[in-house]
Amino acid sequence: MHGVTVLTSVPLRLSDEERMLHGYLMSALNVCEYVNNVDVPEGPRDSRAVTELNDVFQIMLSLLISAAEVRDRVKGKLKRDTAGGCRDLIAQMFEVGRRYKRMNPNRMRTEYGKLMWILMDASQQRSGKHADMITPVRTVGTALLEIGEESLGLLRTEELGRAIDVKGTAASRQEGLEALLGKYPPEHKNTIELIVRSLDDANQCIHSCCSTAPCPSVPHQRRKKP
Repeated sequence: MHGVTVLTSVPLRLSDEERMLHGYLMSALNVCEYVNNVDVPEGPRDSRAVTELNDVFQIMLSLLISAAEVRDRVKGKLKRDTAGGCRDLIAQMFEVGRRYKRMNPNRMRTEYGKLMWILMDASQQRSGKHADMITPVRTVGTALLEIGEESLGLLRTEELGRAIDVKGTAASRQEGLEALLGKYPPEHKNTIELIVRSLDDANQCIHSCCSTAPCPSVPHQRRKKP
């Protein structure tokens, strides 16, 4: 892969906690009947949208409270802000869903359309707990900037080239990754590994799409005469 701008725009792989949040988001989208209840020819649509958004948020909060990993954080947020609830955490779940879809276009075929309707209606709420639900998708660039602006230099290192070389062996790629991790303090190593894995995923995808391998021929079937 070439160009720092291209590299920084690559979506960041989901962390373990984000994978958990994505699972709960999928469960909430599968359970709720948002589109069926909002897009009906009865009464004002805006009031139905607000009611259904409340239901979706309640489902998501219930699922989060049931998760041991984030239960204490959710309860603490609810105690501090009973009106807004866990708006930032719910917004994070929506962002995780959008990022996951970008990295896996063949997934979320049904749930993603419902998610887009929910976010579209939530974005029209100028105030209240439904507002500001759309946040920028986390990318390699944003993750690097969270570490520090100087960390963007990682994208120009020889070690990164080895770590994401599609023609290299698994051992050489692992050596490149370990060499990069050795340059950063322990608190940043998980993020650096996610960044490298994300770039490797993108590189592998581009290589597979641009492969010059010939397509398997399809045998021609002659039409039988009547």
